[in-house]
Amino acid sequence: MKMDAYVSPNLTMTAYGLRTVGIKKFDSRDSEKFDGKDSFCSLFGIFNGHNGDEASFYAKANLKKHIIAQEEFWNDDDASITSAIKKGFVSCQDAMWHQSLQWPRPSSDSPSLSGTSASVVIFTRGKIFIGHVGDSKVVLGYQDPNSQHWIGQAMTTIHRPGDPKERAMIEAAGGKVSWKGGLANVVLRKPRPEDMGYETRSGLNQYEEVPFLPISRSLGDFWGYNFQRQVHMVSPTPDVTVVEINKNFRCIILGNHGLWKLVSPQNAVHVVATDLGRNGVPDWYVPYPSKRLVEHGVASLVSQYLHPENISAVTVVIEQP
Repeated sequence: MKMDAYVSPNLTMTAYGLRTVGIKKFDSRDSEKFDGKDSFCSLFGIFNGHNGDEASFYAKANLKKHIIAQEEFWNDDDASITSAIKKGFVSCQDAMWHQSLQWPRPSSDSPSLSGTSASVVIFTRGKIFIGHVGDSKVVLGYQDPNSQHWIGQAMTTIHRPGDPKERAMIEAAGGKVSWKGGLANVVLRKPRPEDMGYETRSGLNQYEEVPFLPISRSLGDFWGYNFQRQVHMVSPTPDVTVVEINKNFRCIILGNHGLWKLVSPQNAVHVVATDLGRNGVPDWYVPYPSKRLVEHGVASLVSQYLHPENISAVTVVIEQP
């Protein structure tokens, strides 16, 4: 089928984030409309960094171009596009490696510790392609065909080192998994100061093994690269999900880990549906579902006396042609 034969839905994107540093709060917001008649490909993403912002900023600025630069992306079958997304993530990781040499590092001979979860949603060819690494989550909101009720469905799975499949992948790459505070973590081999080494049967051990990262896939995290086996212990290869757009789809929500600790997929979709369908509000009221989601999460924090979280949401409202 020719590219111009596809009819894409109109999309409205809002984004909102709240970040707490000490007692200060910083928020960010964005919104944009996309006309389905003019857009063959629309990509949305969320990037939740850890151990510094460098990896998340780089992925946000560069992942899309690495995906669409793959020749397979311009083929017309799901397998080719899926392959292009996976190769695009790995290509972005390779390019990020060189950039990371300029980032803060524990020492001059150590790699950067910065990494990021990355979840992208691509609307193209009448379908939705979702590529995902880490602990953010993508949720689809669709309307029950027999009612006005909206239903929330998680479209991604958090990559946990304790999951058998993920643990096997880490160990096959030469890594280890250890538990800290009840959570499985990928182990970081941290160099010891010279006077802190201790004797083992094989001699002086110059490394301390530290449970370090509670996710098994990410972009960045170059400390986890095994030079002997030439493989990342924390994999940059995403899971990819494909779903054909149908008339009942209403929204896609991309949220960071902070959001989904506080809001369930069903509650999130309910918040979006309520914000879009408000009655009896002033004419000047403009729906802002991403901001409402973050506010809902903050309210849960307050009511449960929980520690402050960085909470971010990207909401894509789907308007059928």
